[in-house]
Amino acid sequence: MIKEGESLSDYLKALPKDFIRKEKNLKEEELKTLSELLNVIETTTDKSGKALEKFVSQLFEYLNLHYIYLNKRTSTNEIDLFLKTNDVSRTYYNNTLPILSEDFIVECKQYHQKVKVTWVNKFYSLLRFGNYKLGIIFSVEPLTGKNDWDSSKGVCSKVALKDNIYIINLHLEDMKNIVDGYNVIDIIDEKYTKLKDNIAIDLIPHPHQKYLNP
Repeated sequence: MIKEGESLSDYLKALPKDFIRKEKNLKEEELKTLSELLNVIETTTDKSGKALEKFVSQLFEYLNLHYIYLNKRTSTNEIDLFLKTNDVSRTYYNNTLPILSEDFIVECKQYHQKVKVTWVNKFYSLLRFGNYKLGIIFSVEPLTGKNDWDSSKGVCSKVALKDNIYIINLHLEDMKNIVDGYNVIDIIDEKYTKLKDNIAIDLIPHPHQKYLNP
């Protein structure tokens, strides 16, 4: 409870870093609803993405840390989900996971095939045009790429390195983990950290770089 004269920011800063994550573990009935929605995603032949959008919007609604806007129109495109931070999430994430303290967008790909380079590039353009630093792709299949610098995965690494824009992919296996009770904030944190580590390694100069350059 916030004490008299104490600001929200001071209160949240004083909490253990994992406090809200634990508080935001989903309830049994919420997990049951998400499990039912996931079953629809796995069995439907509808390619519109509505089932996946429903799963994702319901998930973030349960977390209740962002304002959620569905099918937000821009001058040239439509964004599946736009998530705007509120005072609580902004203050909390500034202290724990700063990338989530910014507004971000989510796109859903319900096709039962891996997400190709062309589509990731299109999503990158949306992020760059809207000046977003984080975009999350929810998809049935993962991104293409044999490694983190190949194909669609490579696009994510390159735009993070070049523009400090982070594209994170949560696919079917991640959604199954969420339904099994794994905390989605932890999943996002792990993927964001992995992407940051990948580009940090690329930035480390080779000890004999001066001899390698022409």
